[in-house]
Amino acid sequence: MTKKLKKHYINTNYDLFFKMALNTNKNLKLYYSISEVAEQFDVAESLLRFWEQEFPQLKPHKAGRNIRQYSKEDIEMVKTIYNLVKVRGLKLAAARKILDKNKEGAMNISEAITKLKNIKSELVTLRHNLTLLAPDEIEV
Repeated sequence: MTKKLKKHYINTNYDLFFKMALNTNKNLKLYYSISEVAEQFDVAESLLRFWEQEFPQLKPHKAGRNIRQYSKEDIEMVKTIYNLVKVRGLKLAAARKILDKNKEGAMNISEAITKLKNIKSELVTLRHNLTLLAPDEIEV
């Protein structure tokens, strides 16, 4: 490899590294802190730690000094547990039993509920916008 080509190769790798390091896109994030996850679900961090003890399926990665790092899969599990316990009102033992027997089914239901809530929100916004355009013609 010539000196000029080698220099270009090294610079290209550095550029790629710095572009990856400076990327602020949240979709590319590998791990989320416990505070970010708690904020996302509007629950206390202590509740997430409690759920880790109660549900063996929820095992976030623990970095140095036992700092929890939640992956996207962990967040999906939190969403499923949240749906079972907070939304549907199941007791912890019943939720644990459902997850033990049919983890995929429970996760699919949680995902469907999230999608339906998003659709409902869009429909409410649409109805509101329509009433602003023609308030006399729309029945609420």
